[in-house]
Amino acid sequence: MKLFAPLAAFALVACGSGSDFAGSGAKASPKPPAATPARAPQSDDATGAEAPATRPPATTVPAQDPPAQATDDAPDLPAEAPSDDPNASVDAACASNASGGGIFGGIGVPVSAPSPFLPRTLPLDCRQGIEFNNYKGSFDLTASAVEARSLKLEVDVATYEAPDRMKVIAITDTGARTIFDTCRLKTSSYLDPTGGASRPPPDSIRSFRPVLPKGTRALRFDFTGTHTPSYFRLNGLCDFSLAPAGVDPGARTVY
Repeated sequence: MKLFAPLAAFALVACGSGSDFAGSGAKASPKPPAATPARAPQSDDATGAEAPATRPPATTVPAQDPPAQATDDAPDLPAEAPSDDPNASVDAACASNASGGGIFGGIGVPVSAPSPFLPRTLPLDCRQGIEFNNYKGSFDLTASAVEARSLKLEVDVATYEAPDRMKVIAITDTGARTIFDTCRLKTSSYLDPTGGASRPPPDSIRSFRPVLPKGTRALRFDFTGTHTPSYFRLNGLCDFSLAPAGVDPGARTVY
């Protein structure tokens, strides 16, 4: 213990003093050791002496909630307003078309200008879609997710030398919203070179980016106004079941 260290030192000093006194012929009585005041434990950085071990204060970890399930917090993208433009996703002229089919027929209608380059708008995990040729019916795709996310869909269309009516309607909790409607689009001056069997040449295709409303419960594809060869492809259906009833057997799943 540290309290005995001064006593050992004193014993060495006393022996040395005795020899000095012996040399002088005089004897001196040893003085009693001075009391050593108790010292408080010092920290290692103050004296180098070993300080008593201390336990660090307990750290309180705040309670944490379990991680939430991933949700899509993105806001609903603004819908494209109808426009008096055959190249718009929603052609305003189609709403007044009483016949329900393509307007003006194919005679005298100019070929629509090629689409400008449109970058991809879909995340990599949402490239699923469908494509079909010469479809003339109607079917619904039901949302498989609890809430379909809002996306800019990627749509490719070919009507060749005669406009046809192609319409896609989003069914939501608040009603129906037309997100794609074309009826004046003429995409080429030649007939379908694939015979309705595959995707046609790029110069005969026009591209669109209609907005899918957030929370869409179903998508209705209405092609009852299509009377001539056509091609249609839509990507961005990762939140929908791609096995609808009544779709032409020629419909294909695409990625």
